[in-house]
Amino acid sequence: MMGIDLDSQRTTRLDSVSTVLDRRLAEGTRPTINLLELPAESFRTTVKAGVVGGRAGFRSARSTTVTAVDECVIAHPLVEELLVEGYFGEATDVMIRVGAATGERMAHVTPSTTGVSLPDGVRIIGEDELTAGRRSWIFEELAGRRWRISAHSFFQTRPDGAESLIALIGSEVQRIRGDGPIGRLVDACSGVGLFAGTIAAEKVTAIEWSRSACADARVNLADLDAKIVGSAIDRWRPTPADVVIADPSRPGLGRSGVEIISRTRAPLVLLVSCDAAAGARDLERFIEAGYRIDAMTLVDMFPHTSRVELVSTLVRD
Repeated sequence: MMGIDLDSQRTTRLDSVSTVLDRRLAEGTRPTINLLELPAESFRTTVKAGVVGGRAGFRSARSTTVTAVDECVIAHPLVEELLVEGYFGEATDVMIRVGAATGERMAHVTPSTTGVSLPDGVRIIGEDELTAGRRSWIFEELAGRRWRISAHSFFQTRPDGAESLIALIGSEVQRIRGDGPIGRLVDACSGVGLFAGTIAAEKVTAIEWSRSACADARVNLADLDAKIVGSAIDRWRPTPADVVIADPSRPGLGRSGVEIISRTRAPLVLLVSCDAAAGARDLERFIEAGYRIDAMTLVDMFPHTSRVELVSTLVRD
């Protein structure tokens, strides 16, 4: 979408998501989708790239050919410097991750660090080292907290996007429930604990299948009454909850994941979907389980792409 103006991009994304939802959901079961706009340049703090001749580059859609880049309009300046000027030796792929607030930088290269040359201060880790048990991470600061993020852990690709999601979900919780902390919060597919650490609750259960992310969450949530459960959501034994926040990967929660969350009997569920089709399937299943969609917001996290981030507020009347 790089050749399309931003307004047209956003209209296209909204129309596309609406079409997908309407194909799956019965008429009248969803509200109008709100749009939350974010800056469209220099925002991305995690970038995955291929490597050709030691230089980082991107692969065209449905192609294995890597084209080296001389600039990247969406990359944070701390990322762009490494993308354009870094030398990645014999690597075939690299993931660059930076802390926008801390200035920390990490390059995770595959298969090894052989021949890699980057500025002083950049943490360089090979996939072979991670497989052997070595750990490497950076820290980011946002929403008033400090976050450890390891090489193999998921974290939102832009800090302003993470803060926007936190603010949106927090405001939805307050709108539906009123003021005051939540009693029992479940952060499903919690990653390093982003929502568990920022949505006020008396007791938090964070569920995450990634061992790396669970290890980070134990550090990030050490000051809270938080239980970290290392499990896929569909294998978790549900416990009663007042609010559930679910931020699954692109395939969505699936039938079993929705069933598990429904069995918590939570009167409020916030679903974050990064794929419209998967989100539509999950929403249909929540409706079948007795929930209704109260609000929907498309957070424009990924300008210049077709990717989406849809936040749906589900209530059980």
